[in-house]
Amino acid sequence: MGWQPDGTAPAPPPPRTGTPRAAEMELLVACAHPRLDGARRARIAALLERRLDWDRAIRLARRHGLLPLLYQNLDRAGRQQVPAESLATLRAFFVENAVRSLELAGELITLLRLFAEAGVTAVPYKGQAMAARLYGGPGLRQAGDLDILVAPEAYDAARRVLLARGYEPRHALSAAKQAIMRDRWHCEPFEHPAGFAVELHWAFTSWRLLAPLDLHTVAPRLEHARLGGASLPMLGDEDLLLVLCIHGARHLWSRLEWVVNVAVVGERLDAAAWERILGRATPLGCQRAVLLGAVVAHRILDMPLPAAVLARAAADRALARLQDVTWRVLLDDADEPGRTGAAWAWQRERFLMHLHERRRDGLRFLWSRATTPKDPEQWVTLGVWRGHIRLHRLIEPIRIGPKLVGALLRRTGR
Repeated sequence: MGWQPDGTAPAPPPPRTGTPRAAEMELLVACAHPRLDGARRARIAALLERRLDWDRAIRLARRHGLLPLLYQNLDRAGRQQVPAESLATLRAFFVENAVRSLELAGELITLLRLFAEAGVTAVPYKGQAMAARLYGGPGLRQAGDLDILVAPEAYDAARRVLLARGYEPRHALSAAKQAIMRDRWHCEPFEHPAGFAVELHWAFTSWRLLAPLDLHTVAPRLEHARLGGASLPMLGDEDLLLVLCIHGARHLWSRLEWVVNVAVVGERLDAAAWERILGRATPLGCQRAVLLGAVVAHRILDMPLPAAVLARAAADRALARLQDVTWRVLLDDADEPGRTGAAWAWQRERFLMHLHERRRDGLRFLWSRATTPKDPEQWVTLGVWRGHIRLHRLIEPIRIGPKLVGALLRRTGR
């Protein structure tokens, strides 16, 4: 659909940018949806006529969390043209992932029952519960951690449930360090000897980066979905899309799987729902993150968007710069993309800085970066104690300043 800033007169759509360069990446994009319509089927068939490096295609699919979807859509649209060895590799992973996903689904149902018995309201998001709701089955999402959200005041009780179940915290933190983590972070990872991993959230993001959302914020709009015969609480579509866009933006949209999730949810929304989402995002300071996720899903996977949403995106000049970075990161078809070192750290920091649409949020982000250890792994390494936060305000700028300045000078060619 054409659009104009006032949303009235039609005009040509914005140019599609970020076209994948390698045929293997194009194939992955064509297969990146749980529903195979005629256009996707035709695109897959055309790509299968080309000479493909199947080992590379499988590596890219694994990196982007799309191996199950790649196998399912190839099996439906052109399995005869896939080399037998490659198809067998994909099928073996698909079966293994399906079994693992069922195990995770069973563990999730058990944990939610235990939380309920302890009087803790817990809501799963992402993971197997979301896959069952959006993809039609948990096995179509590449298995990973279980993400569970509880209210901040219920966190201690929820933690006791996990410990009683045999889970151990991934990071051995003292009580003082745990208090810092609760204040400065948003989740704690736990691991079980049986191979399960749980991220227990008391918020969706840390205080320094976008949208201070927690369970109280989304509770009035919770819905229920079926998983393995159980009815589980889930985020409503509008809250889920908001959270998915924030999550993808935090990670520079480096995995196609995250774009697929946004596209599938976004296809279920009408223009009024998009207005409600953006209206909710504005006071939280994360409208730009939502618009970025929407435009990425629209241009990569053809997710329909109302003209008014496209107009808002076009009116945000900072969004264009963020999109440029997103295309480079998301559609990088290198086997091992260069996402380490000072140059990558500088690009990521600039991206996150420009993601904030309110000056006060950007300044808060910069202050937190300069004064607070970034994550629990760093806290363990540095031996953080309560007084260390004040000391860190002196240490961190000295530690990261030269690296960022050096990366900036190299980037500008000076």
